Amino acid sequence: MESFVMDQDLIVNAVCIYEANKLNIDPEDVVVDLFYDDEMAQPFGAEIWEGDTMHHEISMVELIAAIRFWLDDYSPIDPMSASIDLQFDDDAGFSAMID
Repeated sequence: MESFVMDQDLIVNAVCIYEANKLNIDPEDVVVDLFYDDEMAQPFGAEIWEGDTMHHEISMVELIAAIRFWLDDYSPIDPMSASIDLQFDDDAGFSAMID
């Protein structure tokens, strides 16, 4: 399988779709604020908002689950066999390397 890189916009879209499915709302109504804190054991996460209301935060594990959900519906990649490596760069932002 060839490597595929999800950029920050695709990661946000994946989380919007995943959370909308869980919350039973439209993906367009979900706002995602990704964060990275290198002092945490799981440094990646996201705040999930609907309008002006923050619903909850999701962990790195849930970010990966959202990417797998997106891969299952929007790509030919087998989401369960894919290796997903989340990355953050101060200049480039968030990305996910899919192998």
